[in-house]
Amino acid sequence: MTRGVRTVKLGLVYSTKNQLELTQRTLPRVSGYTGKYDLHWVDGSTDSAALAYLEASKGEVYQVHRNIRGGADSAIAFKLTELLKLPYTHIGIIENDVLLDEDWFRTDDGAVRERESRWT
Repeated sequence: MTRGVRTVKLGLVYSTKNQLELTQRTLPRVSGYTGKYDLHWVDGSTDSAALAYLEASKGEVYQVHRNIRGGADSAIAFKLTELLKLPYTHIGIIENDVLLDEDWFRTDDGAVRERESRWT
């Protein structure tokens, strides 16, 4: 069997609803590697401070969706359905209440993960 290299296109859904302090902690860690993947932010916030933070942070993400009816689960399902229609090879979800290490997207040897996958 031969080994090959294929390009991976990764789309991540970042889900938030209020909880500004969690968003302020996780968004910089999630958006810090956006050259390696596309970050799609879905937000169901009603808190004015959370909404203001969302507006101020729009430049850090690929796409922002707000006011999706049906709550957080509907917003995530909406965006995942959209991502499945796009040419992503991998998709994932990160919610703002997930605590990420600062180097969460680095390999064990410290290198930033690349958009390529090795397979056999």
